Amino acid sequence: MKKSFSQNQGFYTLLGGLSFFYLLIIWTTEFLPMQDLPQHLFQTLAYTLKGSDHPWTDLYDIGVVFGPYSFFYYFTSFAYSILGDMLLAGKLYVSFCFLGFVLLALSASELNKKRGSLWPILLILPIFFNQTYFLGFTGYILGVPISLYLLLEYYKILIEKKEVTKTLHTLLILGHILVFLSHPHPFAIYLFLVSILLLWSYFKKNKSLLLFLYPVISGISFIIWFYLKGNPASHLQPFSSLFRWWPFKQNLFYLLQFFTGMKISENLDFISIFFWSLTFLAPLYFILKKERIKNHLRLIFFVVFSFFLFLYFLAPIYIYPTYTYVNTRLAPFVYLAFVLFLSQIKSNKFTSAATVLASFYFAFFNFFVHRGVSKEISEIKESFEALPKGSTFLPLLFSSDSKFLDSSFFFQTHTHVHYYYHIQTQDGVSFALFKNPLQAVKFKNPTKTLPAPERGLYFSWRRHGELYPYILVRYPTEHFYRTKPIHFKEVKRSGPWHVFERL
Repeated sequence: MKKSFSQNQGFYTLLGGLSFFYLLIIWTTEFLPMQDLPQHLFQTLAYTLKGSDHPWTDLYDIGVVFGPYSFFYYFTSFAYSILGDMLLAGKLYVSFCFLGFVLLALSASELNKKRGSLWPILLILPIFFNQTYFLGFTGYILGVPISLYLLLEYYKILIEKKEVTKTLHTLLILGHILVFLSHPHPFAIYLFLVSILLLWSYFKKNKSLLLFLYPVISGISFIIWFYLKGNPASHLQPFSSLFRWWPFKQNLFYLLQFFTGMKISENLDFISIFFWSLTFLAPLYFILKKERIKNHLRLIFFVVFSFFLFLYFLAPIYIYPTYTYVNTRLAPFVYLAFVLFLSQIKSNKFTSAATVLASFYFAFFNFFVHRGVSKEISEIKESFEALPKGSTFLPLLFSSDSKFLDSSFFFQTHTHVHYYYHIQTQDGVSFALFKNPLQAVKFKNPTKTLPAPERGLYFSWRRHGELYPYILVRYPTEHFYRTKPIHFKEVKRSGPWHVFERL
């Protein structure tokens, strides 16, 4: 018998309450624990100030390339023009991305009104705070939930004969635009899977020209964009050198760290391991021992999960000419597909209670991680006081990891936090930019830029230090102090951050 909303009121109330709590985490955290976010916010600020008489326009070539990656810049620039605060604009964007996961959960719950269980769908929410979130892949964290939402909606329309209203048409159109403008990886995954779904539907004589057109137009647009703006590898490059794979163990540990509290090399969070194991294994035991009801959707979700898992271990992490994290970006798809599979298993009181308790624990775990990493980031703020407005300084990091995240995979957590100086002062010059042609800010003349070593290990006083009036250092080493020229004086210390001025 079809479940009514009132019968499932407990689930929807808890979904709403947890969603509100997670949004509260985002808005009450001073600095979000997202590695690349500060540099992206700086680029948005430069893009927003482009029309004014700002010194950045003399140094940087500023402009958003329409296509994948661009939605973040458009959204945060518009939000900044209203809020007047770039940190708030960033939080509004991250909140928007999180609501994509809420939308995915609501879409999945609609499938479960006739089958399965609603409670595992609550696990979709903490999956938002996966590795790609902490790495600060701003476009990707939006593309993942919207692409899966579109796939679920197409399944419901084509296979389960869901009525297509004007509202749903609008959501489908907006969804395709958002995925296209967010990131090419989830967009390509979506196009591949929806093509299979559309072909299946076509041979079953379920035809809707308009619904077929949305993915087709999107795919053609993507091909045109890639041809005009993409950066394909040169045919002169040896084929074997175009790719790089991680060892199996490294791939496995990267995938598993999400279940061990984002720490897998040491200091594992055994409570996280317990709750994830309980919420995953208990329903599987239930299906193996008790449930004999056929569920075609459960089989489909298992096949999709297996596909993502296989692709995760098979795909390379590197494709020339950029380090693109091809396979590791599939991790959230693996997690979400498995949760959708679990949601198609009938639950009992024990599995339901375990999932609810786990959902509460994961919410508070993310609260403490956000608070901890944000406190680490805030240690840099006092250092900015020693840097005059408009300063040119070298950010130098001998250690940039966080004690709250695994140092094997998150060894650059604090690499970009110095960009908060530029965001705070709306001034200053940085030479430590991403080398990506699709970023909003690029050097006008790269040959005339000052060298900026990526890590303290590569720093040389003669090659780098003498070119800057200020050096902002995180955890300077004994060798750094021992080789420091006498005309450089330490003028400020703030936690692990030290400011040196050339006299």
